[in-house]
Amino acid sequence: MRQVTTEKQAEGFALLTNGKLLKTPLGNNIILPNQKLADAVAAEWAGQGSVLKKEQMPLTQIACIAMDMARKKRAELVEDILSYTDTDLVCYRTGETPELLAIQNEQLNPIIAWAKERFSIELTVTSGIMPVAQHPENKQRISDQLAIYNEWQLAVFASAAKTLSSVILSLAFVEKFINAEKAFNLSHLEETFETEKWGEDAEKETRLNKLKQEIIVAEKFIELLTYYPPPFAEV
Repeated sequence: MRQVTTEKQAEGFALLTNGKLLKTPLGNNIILPNQKLADAVAAEWAGQGSVLKKEQMPLTQIACIAMDMARKKRAELVEDILSYTDTDLVCYRTGETPELLAIQNEQLNPIIAWAKERFSIELTVTSGIMPVAQHPENKQRISDQLAIYNEWQLAVFASAAKTLSSVILSLAFVEKFINAEKAFNLSHLEETFETEKWGEDAEKETRLNKLKQEIIVAEKFIELLTYYPPPFAEV
């Protein structure tokens, strides 16, 4: 166990052990925007031994994305997020199972309608796995929205996009149109259908549970972040 403390500084709330500032993987000081988030991240560090196990430190991982990438390499991180745009899973439906297709249409079409109404994002839906070209304006509209977010919000978005394999679901999640559980369920409609039809697969369930925990952690990060004004808008 480590002795980890927090200290209020001009930039925020720093994490220290033995009087020394803790660092991100790229050597930046770990300084969080509010006491609640700092305490939660500190608790993860306090539970570590001599060797850090990053899989046990999910809040820390998101915080490090904020400090190392969203703050220092923002353009690179945004480009990585936008790479999901042309293969966003909300646009791809099964062409072989009418029952699953009906579920996908019922569950995903409202998300597509929301993206169009809220952000004027026009999505082309297709059956099968072959890539389909999306409207070129989509990336710019998503990029414009990402530009509004501060580094902490952008880090949550990047984490969600990786977990969900979807920019649109991540946008709906970060904008609180859907919660973590809904976002996870929507991103795994096919796997859920297969499980209900054919039974559970232990390896698949382990993988899905890991992904579900990741998006739940992202939601917790958002909740802790709401103590840092403004929560989801620049003033």
